[in-house]
Amino acid sequence: MEEDSGKIACSACGRVFDADKGYVDLLLDQESPKLIQWLWENRAVIKIYGAMRSAMMFSLAGRVVDEESEGFLLKHLLQIKGDENILDLSCGNGRHAIKVAERLDSGHLFGVDISEAMLDDLIRKLDAGDKSAARKITVIKGSSSVIPLKNGSMDKIYCVAAMHLYKDQQKVISESGRVLKSGGIFTGTIFMKSGTAPLRFLEDATYPLTGLVFNERESFSSTLAGAGFETPDFAFLPPIAFFFTRKR
Repeated sequence: MEEDSGKIACSACGRVFDADKGYVDLLLDQESPKLIQWLWENRAVIKIYGAMRSAMMFSLAGRVVDEESEGFLLKHLLQIKGDENILDLSCGNGRHAIKVAERLDSGHLFGVDISEAMLDDLIRKLDAGDKSAARKITVIKGSSSVIPLKNGSMDKIYCVAAMHLYKDQQKVISESGRVLKSGGIFTGTIFMKSGTAPLRFLEDATYPLTGLVFNERESFSSTLAGAGFETPDFAFLPPIAFFFTRKR
């Protein structure tokens, strides 16, 4: 890549990409979004979500799975040494990206998300915060189903509060396996299917509108295995589960 006046030109394919907003826009093609994905482009919705997230999670899960709780689990699951290349998949407004980057020495964090509104918020945080942390972060507007990174270039990948939004989880997991090194860590959260028939019916019935994906442990493990990952470990906070696995 060669950078010039807010543009980045790819020396391999010759295409020119915008980079004048603090991040490079590599989102080439995008499918029509479901309702939930579309809402993440609405700045008013994002602001309301940020203010009410804890209350929303409590109503959904019967407990508060907040930023601090997620961060605590990530801290131990990622096992950061400081020299890794780490991918925050669907990084959003950097809820975890900045804190993870602060723990890196020679390593680097790449944040990928499709939402311009969320990425603008992340750039504002980086501009206002610790510049040493900001220098360790590269922000990319791109799709999680076509991750714009090289094969085997990442040591670790995490995906928190986003896996349930992917229309094609199998493709996202396959792409994660492609960019992750052998032995690399892949961790994050998923929504689990309800154990009661009425709620399971509701989850399936509302999918065409919302796009929210609820997983079963066995099928999710099978998808990971098909992409070259080891059998995952799970930590359950119904209806949410943290998963942890490594690339074979």
